[in-house]
Amino acid sequence: LLIVHGARDGLVPLAAAEEHHRIVPQARLEVATDQGHFLLFLAPERVAAWLEAFFRDVEEGRATTRDGAPPERVAAAREPA
Repeated sequence: LLIVHGARDGLVPLAAAEEHHRIVPQARLEVATDQGHFLLFLAPERVAAWLEAFFRDVEEGRATTRDGAPPERVAAAREPA
């Protein structure tokens, strides 16, 4: 799972992306610190680069799987919201 979020998002707080990242221990979180809710429209090249890297890692077997997630991430995922 790749989570992409703009840190300056006024509609969906960064904490929502961080919580999704926490509860899915194999997830990868990419944050654009200089972007907001319209990150996909205003920085498409950056998003495309993140997607390309993520897809490449998946295809080449380098992406983290749930079974391969660090134990501390798995434990954090078990904690209540």
